[in-house]
Amino acid sequence: RGDAAAQAAEASRLRYEAKKLDLFYQVKDAYYDYYYLGQAVAVTDENLRLLKNVQDVARTRYKTSEAGRGDLIRLEVEAGKLGDRLRQLRDMKGPAQAKLLAAMGMNRRPDLPWPTKVESARLADANDEPIVKLAQQSSPALAALDAEAAERQKQILLAQKEYFPDVTVGLTWIDTGPAWHMNPSDSGKDPLIAMVSVNLPIWWDKLDAGVREARQRHLAALSRRMAQENDLVSRIRMAAFQYRDAAGKLDLYERVLIPRATEALRLTETGYASGTASFADLLDAQRVLLEFQLTSRQAKADRARRLAMLEMLVGRKLDVKE
Repeated sequence: RGDAAAQAAEASRLRYEAKKLDLFYQVKDAYYDYYYLGQAVAVTDENLRLLKNVQDVARTRYKTSEAGRGDLIRLEVEAGKLGDRLRQLRDMKGPAQAKLLAAMGMNRRPDLPWPTKVESARLADANDEPIVKLAQQSSPALAALDAEAAERQKQILLAQKEYFPDVTVGLTWIDTGPAWHMNPSDSGKDPLIAMVSVNLPIWWDKLDAGVREARQRHLAALSRRMAQENDLVSRIRMAAFQYRDAAGKLDLYERVLIPRATEALRLTETGYASGTASFADLLDAQRVLLEFQLTSRQAKADRARRLAMLEMLVGRKLDVKE
């Protein structure tokens, strides 16, 4: 019974550790959402400012009859759409902040500042197999089920011991004083009583049922452990894929696409001011840069989010490189 209780206590402790890791992940997940929202606000605001600069150029060209009234109207429409998008993003700050505070178990506080950075370190090895093997060794969720299965195994042994008779041996000593009246020969002598009892297990059907129940509970614990491991491996493989996808996307956008889109917009603005580029080309270049910048910020948040998820599933910090 003591061994079974110890295994049950260990299973409870490991379930607590797994729940704590899940809570840490929920906080990180809410933080990365809040980070991306702040980045989206900053990027959209910057693009709106650039669009207003283009409006100034368009007005100058309209005054000199180099641009039509239609260009100004389309710019106003585009600026209005971008301004509405910026308003929506700013309105989302309250709910995103509330989600983060709730994950941290905090009451309402003054506005939190926008996060300025996220985890930038990369996994030393983002392949599935090393992470899966590590999780099989260190996941507290799996270890909790192992301890539960061990407890059930002890319960089988305990149920089997019910077939043995219970033997009770007792020894009682009675403290007596001298007699008040008369003076018998045993006056003042403390009696000592020995006792032996045997409880015979004769309800065999009941005992057999207890053993069968203990074995079924053990098999159920093993099945839960197998199902948990299969689910864990599946989640790790998906999170590792999403991590690699976000990391590759971030590299592509930051190193190649955004610099080229920025240069393309600059050249198109110059061309529009000199009359060698069309207004449609200018708007397309503006939209492409905005899309690339937002995608890059999203990929950065997603990469950090997937790293946090992998560490939660594995149950420990993973090896990273700067």
